[in-house]
Amino acid sequence: MRAMRCICYPVIGGLAALAASTLLAGCVGVGPVVIAGGEAPLDLAAFAPTIESIAGAPPTTGNDVTIVASGPETFSRLLALLQSARRSIEIETYLFHDDATGRRVAQVLARKAEDGVSVRLLVDAVGSRGWRSSLARAMRASGVRVCRFNPLRPWRPGQVSHRMHRKIIVVDGRVAMTGGFGIADLWAGSGTSPPRHRDLQVVVQGPIVAALARGFREDWFFYAGEVIPVGGARQHRPAASGASACQVVLSTPRSGRSHSQAAFLLLLAGASRSFWMEVGYFTPDPQSLAAILAAARRGVDIRFVVSSPANCVVCGPAHAGRRVYPELLDAGVAIYEYEAAALHAKFGVVDRTIATVGSTNLDARSFGGNDEANIFIQGDEVVGQLEAILVADMGKSRRIDRRWFADRPFRARLTEWLFGLVAGAL
Repeated sequence: MRAMRCICYPVIGGLAALAASTLLAGCVGVGPVVIAGGEAPLDLAAFAPTIESIAGAPPTTGNDVTIVASGPETFSRLLALLQSARRSIEIETYLFHDDATGRRVAQVLARKAEDGVSVRLLVDAVGSRGWRSSLARAMRASGVRVCRFNPLRPWRPGQVSHRMHRKIIVVDGRVAMTGGFGIADLWAGSGTSPPRHRDLQVVVQGPIVAALARGFREDWFFYAGEVIPVGGARQHRPAASGASACQVVLSTPRSGRSHSQAAFLLLLAGASRSFWMEVGYFTPDPQSLAAILAAARRGVDIRFVVSSPANCVVCGPAHAGRRVYPELLDAGVAIYEYEAAALHAKFGVVDRTIATVGSTNLDARSFGGNDEANIFIQGDEVVGQLEAILVADMGKSRRIDRRWFADRPFRARLTEWLFGLVAGAL
């Protein structure tokens, strides 16, 4: 535990500084999202056509979805995908570290570029601020196109909070990977002990790959200024290869409203039996909190697996999120703090019918300041697998009850209060 604190507190300082600068810039947050009909429940079947109508996210059928739930498997599959590339590799990620894992991925990208594969890498300038310039120079020397998303500029303080948080890898326009992981040693472990991250991603094939490619190309165009031509119908819309129906929801503050938040609110409004979610950063804004409480009052079984302040790398959100526990517990919402490692996953299952996996946290930053990407999946096998993973992770968590929460020490209460003051910017 002491080793984890050594990692945690310096990072908290950096996060607090970013939160302060964000608040000064006044730039976290977009316009509010309201679901028509108030608290009246919706039909969950309305989710797909509704989110398509507002987010331009058409549902596709015939997709193959493979869940990747451990660090070793994540990087084994990632490296295999990259090595299989024949035409193109497109990667965007918030965090790419200059460590053993990052260098291993960089070496593969460099080799593929030298072999004539078109390789583009987009990293967030804040999330990947620990890069050594030599790593980028080595990749560029091999032919990798590297772009940093929204570098910090003192003369543009209003841009500081707009971060690229999507995690998208597309190979040859035929297979893609998305989820919550960063390219760093922190994600390379099993996720069963700190300081390794517990995360989850999916590998997809089929028509939905084109939607994830669109997410990459949208951000690449915005920051690299390069238009990537789409080469023909086969490349633009890969052939069906599985049994799952999928949608990809892309969200950006550039749109003025959060498509990610709209999707979250729609799922809550449509849930009739259950709403289970595992999310690394849980600091719900007033709208989201009201929607959770409304669903709980309808009798929906709501469960959240969230980060424990004792086992985190970036701890501010975990402390701030506790400020809403009393209301949630009073409404019958089950809260589980994951204790086995630092939780970073973002996935959920609604009514055993729809599942989601992606980069979006349940917080103001994901809903207001970040570019995010989530895939929504309908298919009994995949949904059932994700539900089983959620149940297993609940078993590795402390379920919060009123008595335990009331007995927590003063130091914990003070820390929660302090971070709660800047919860909207964490």
